[in-house]
This record gives sequence, C-alpha cells and structure tokens, in this order.
Amino acid sequence: MMAAEPISLLATFTPVVLSAIGGFAGAWLAARFALSRFYLERTWERRADAYTAIFDALHDMEKWFDKHIESEEQGRELSKDDVARLTEDYQKAGADLKRRVAKETWLISDDFRSRLRALEEALSQRTTTYWPEFLETSSSALNSAVDDLRRIARSDLSIGARRFYR
Repeated sequence: MMAAEPISLLATFTPVVLSAIGGFAGAWLAARFALSRFYLERTWERRADAYTAIFDALHDMEKWFDKHIESEEQGRELSKDDVARLTEDYQKAGADLKRRVAKETWLISDDFRSRLRALEEALSQRTTTYWPEFLETSSSALNSAVDDLRRIARSDLSIGARRFYR
C-alpha cells in the first residue's frame, strides 16, 4: 500500500479563500453599480419634476395672454374682477417660476436657464403702446420660449434618445 500524502493546509484553504474573495468582489461591484444607477435615476426624476413645475408655471402665465387676446378678438372687455384674478394668477406663476428655478438651479441646464432669462427680458420690455400688438408680441415670445425650453429639456433628460438598455 502506498502511503497517503499529507494534505497541506494552504492547499485546503486556497480555493475557499479565493471563492470568498471573488464572491465579495462580485457582490461589491453589483451593489456599487446598482447604487450608482439608483442615484442617476433619482437625479433624473428630480430634474423631470423641476422641468414639469417650470412648464406648469409657464402655462399659467400663458393664460393671462390667452384670455386678453381672446377678449380683444371678440371685441369685449374683461371685467375688473377677471383682470384682477388673471393678473394675480400671472404674478403667482411668475413667482413660482423664479422660486423653482432658484431652488433647482443645480439640476436645470445652463441653456435652459439662459433661455428663461431671455424670456423674462422679452416679457419685461414693452416695445409698443398698442395693446393688441403688445399682447401678440408677448404671447409669441412666450410660445417661442416654451418650444425652445421643451427642446432643451427633452435633450437634457435624453427623452427620445436611443438607448441600448432598459
């Protein structure tokens, strides 16, 4: 009979130790990737919420122009109560817009903020004293800005971009 070779302690524990290290490294990498993706998705959601709130405020501001243009086209004047309510809503929407942009400035792209500043300047400048022309010019500036801002937001959120994962 042949004598049995002694099994070394190193040979016995090497596969166990290597398996444990490999398992730990795999688990650590998986957790790291999952956490990274979670943070990216959470930031995307916050950015989308910020853009949604901004577009909501712009929509509320747009109502002021729409109602005045509609009354001009119909040849009637809005009541003082309607004008007061519309003006109050417009001012509240403008304040909400400024607050949201200031609050979420780290989420909103620089292009988006620049376009909002250009809109604010356009709306604050009254280039004509003719009321219908003022309404049309301001409404057009607002609509054009909303189109530009929508394009910027979609690009920033990568909406419509091709993705190879889901």
